[in-house]
Amino acid sequence: MTISISLDSTRFENFALVDMQGENSGMNFSVESKFNPEMSNQFQIAFEISMPIEAKEFRGTFIANFVASETVNAEWVETSGFANVNSPAIAYPFLRASIATILLNAGYEPPLLPAVNFQAAFNRRRQEIQAQSSQ
Repeated sequence: MTISISLDSTRFENFALVDMQGENSGMNFSVESKFNPEMSNQFQIAFEISMPIEAKEFRGTFIANFVASETVNAEWVETSGFANVNSPAIAYPFLRASIATILLNAGYEPPLLPAVNFQAAFNRRRQEIQAQSSQ
């Protein structure tokens, strides 16, 4: 079975540029694949990000919505390489461009976000799950 998957939309939710509280902890970044059973041919990639910008902190959630030509399920979204490696890699340039645009329009120098190895992160997550299930 061949499934066509395309990036349908992207958006930032709950983003803010706030005065930094405490010590600069550097950039914090996480990515998660999400599935909504009410939309069985869609899944989302959610990026949580926070980073220092001058004396402030930028933080937010970036959502990339993907649409499949066939029905997908929660197990596929949690375990498939496409949903956990390829999809974040497709959405990441849109995250980078969105952050750069938001900060540039706010009068700040846009940051250079590092490259991310989504395959290595997925492999680590699978190893952690396997280790937990074998206990």
